[in-house]
Amino acid sequence: ILVFAQQYHGVELKESWYEKLQRWEDALEAYERRSEEELYSQDVTLGRMRCLNALGEWEQLAKLAKGMWRGADAGLRRQVAHLAASAAWNLHQWDDMSEYT
Repeated sequence: ILVFAQQYHGVELKESWYEKLQRWEDALEAYERRSEEELYSQDVTLGRMRCLNALGEWEQLAKLAKGMWRGADAGLRRQVAHLAASAAWNLHQWDDMSEYT
């Protein structure tokens, strides 16, 4: 449906649409493409993190989480914490887990 809308009606696809359809790999690809244009976008990075969490890509998620956690304000840390904790839990990184929770 999304491809049809894009091809025949000129609809610009949003990455979050793929997420809502639980098309995690497609969403991740879309966020990756967008991240090339918007290198330091928090929204794009959070989208990538949600996809990696859904796909069980714990090492990549942990790497992104550590990068976001450093220098993040309290509001951003609240958004990142559950994703970061999920990666730390699955990787048995207990020290990181205690920092995120």
